[in-house]
Amino acid sequence: MSRFWCCIFALVGLNAGCSIANASTINFTGNFIFDEDVRFFTYQSPTAGLVTVSTDSFAAGGFAPILGLYSASGTLLFTADGVAGNNCGIAGADILATGFCYDTQLSWGSLAGTTYYVSLSEYDNFPIGNLPTNQSVSTWNNASTFQEFGNGNFTGGPPFGPGCGQSGFCLNTGDPRGTGFSVTFVGPDALAAAPVVPGSAVPETSSIFLFMGGLAMVFGKLLRLRNRST
Repeated sequence: MSRFWCCIFALVGLNAGCSIANASTINFTGNFIFDEDVRFFTYQSPTAGLVTVSTDSFAAGGFAPILGLYSASGTLLFTADGVAGNNCGIAGADILATGFCYDTQLSWGSLAGTTYYVSLSEYDNFPIGNLPTNQSVSTWNNASTFQEFGNGNFTGGPPFGPGCGQSGFCLNTGDPRGTGFSVTFVGPDALAAAPVVPGSAVPETSSIFLFMGGLAMVFGKLLRLRNRST
C-alpha cells in the first residue's frame, strides 16, 4: 500500500474517533442505563442565528426527555420538557400508542463564536442548578445540578411508574419505555456540536474548528504528494 493511502486511512480513523460533527443539522443517539443518567453536549456556531435542539426519541418508544441550556460558564439559562408541552408537532405521536407526545425542543438566538452546553435527562430529573464547567465532566451530574441525582431507577416506583413491570424507564401511567435517545441540533451553516464524555476534560468547542481546518490542510498536502507521485 502506498504512503499516500496509508495516511488517508489514518486520517479517516482519526476523524471517526472524534465524536464531532460540522453541519447545519447534527444528530446524536445513544442509550441511558439508569433513569438518573444525564448526557451533555457542547455547541458553537461561527455566525449568529437561531439554534433549535429537539428530540424524537419518545415517539420511537423511548423515555420522556428534558433538555437544559447552559452558558459557557455553566449558568442554567432555561429548560424544556415534553410532559409539560405534550406537543405532537415536534416528533409525532408515540409509536407505542400511549396517546402522549412527550418529545421536546429548545430554540434560542445563538451568539456567534459562543460556547453553549445542552443537557439531556429523563422526566422528572429536572436541571436545578448551574454546571461546574471548571471541573471534570464527571462531576456535572450531582445533587446540586439535577433533581433526581442519586435515585437510580427512580421511575420504577410510585408515583412515577407503578406497575411498569421493569425496574426503570416507566411513565407515571405505568407504561414501560425504552432507554434510547435521539437529539438533533439545527442551526446556521458550520454549526459544530459534540457530546461531552463523562470522565473527560471539558472540551473547548473552538478546538473543533481548529481540528477541521487542520485536517483540511493536511488532506491538501496529501493530495499534492499524490499528484507528484503519479
